[in-house]
Amino acid sequence: MRILIFSMILLLQTGMVFAKMINPPVEIKVVPGDGGGNSFNVTWKPPAGEKIAAYFYKLDQQPMTNWTTKTSIKNLRVSGSGLHRLYLAASDNEGNVSAYQAVEFKLETKTPKGGKFTMTPPTAYQAGGSPGIIAVGDVSGDGLNDVVSANYYDNNISVFIQLPDGKLATQTTYPVNQGPFGVGIADMNCDGLNDVIVGCAAADTVHIFTQNEGGTLTQTMVFRSERGPYGLAVGDVNGDGRNDIVLSNSGAASISIFTWVPDIKESYDYLLGSFKGCDSLTMQKQGKDIFAHIVYAAGPTTYWLSIGDINGDFKEDIAAVNYSNSTLNVYFQQPDRALLSLGALQTAGGNPFNVCLGDINGDGLNEIVASGGPLSIFGRKDNISFGLIGTTTTKEGRSGAVRIGDVNDDGRADLINSNSETISVHLQDNNGKLHPPVHFSTGRGPGGLAIADVNNDGLNDIITGNISDNNITVLHPAWEK
Repeated sequence: MRILIFSMILLLQTGMVFAKMINPPVEIKVVPGDGGGNSFNVTWKPPAGEKIAAYFYKLDQQPMTNWTTKTSIKNLRVSGSGLHRLYLAASDNEGNVSAYQAVEFKLETKTPKGGKFTMTPPTAYQAGGSPGIIAVGDVSGDGLNDVVSANYYDNNISVFIQLPDGKLATQTTYPVNQGPFGVGIADMNCDGLNDVIVGCAAADTVHIFTQNEGGTLTQTMVFRSERGPYGLAVGDVNGDGRNDIVLSNSGAASISIFTWVPDIKESYDYLLGSFKGCDSLTMQKQGKDIFAHIVYAAGPTTYWLSIGDINGDFKEDIAAVNYSNSTLNVYFQQPDRALLSLGALQTAGGNPFNVCLGDINGDGLNEIVASGGPLSIFGRKDNISFGLIGTTTTKEGRSGAVRIGDVNDDGRADLINSNSETISVHLQDNNGKLHPPVHFSTGRGPGGLAIADVNNDGLNDIITGNISDNNITVLHPAWEK
């Protein structure tokens, strides 16, 4: 059942990079779609007096933007019961953007009431050698979530297309350079189709695959990176509505931002502001855009990172973990869109391998969770300070990957971490506390972890990339009577 709530919110925090802020789209409407109970159709009208080239939007707290030249979105799919929020903005031919206009709507799924939450046994799909990191998103253009794994030892990626029956198709592989590790899915060229981005840690390169009609991919761009780009995340970290690539460079003690901005004065102002606080900045002209590679200092062996709004200002920030000295670096996006480092924060567990963001205490703000020994939870300690606010134990004393998302369909974000052959699910209760973890079997060495709906039932599933078994597994939520 779908319930629509037309709650309109104008967010003025976006678009300040550019010379002028244009007017946002108007008369946004959300109605049920025809792609299943979890799909919605969205329509709007262009703002008066503006020459709109395209629109960009994002759903809930995702840091990535999606683009369209139309004034509608057909069969927008969401997962998880409760309120959802769509953010929509406009862009003109000169690269100026509007503030986000937001609309709220509600999804209620048909989950059993009163049953005990559990997970189904894992369904395995053969991948390549050592599929350490996975990403989930639509890479075939049908609106359904697909899965991509980076196969470190085979020097390729595996693409698993979601089929109409909710299963995943046999893998299709695409070659890349040595040691692919980080992988992301987002629209990088603003054509309305998701692309696949791969970081090759052993070759110091980043590869972009664009989506073709019919669900295939073509490698279109390769970039040099700093040394050892193990971590990769994608999102809009400078407020221009376009997706940027962010890397954690394990061998260079740094993070990198790959960004494309329009060739206008205000972009140079943004880059100058970034240059004042970064370690290095290189630029080159690419068509009508400026491509910039911005490097910020981090700690030793910067292994993984995550993007999201940490301080509640509707700007995307960055959190990165440093394996060798067990610290966390936080980079806040400033009003001029440059990043300001909070400095290194000590984690509770040694050698943090992974980090993620999400609201796991119900305060409306994203917390940061770093793996290692006990899971370290960072957040707002009061109205001023930010730091370590808690820890939670894991099954084996150490943890691998960590992710946050609603897996039991109660509208609250839960915490999931991987172990040597299992995952641990820490459910959030209605008081913002985490229950003791419940453990579920996966394959061996589940280094990759994702939370998303990969069978189109409106419920989030858990997907793991199992390094020792060379496969991925999917666990679906279930309720015992």
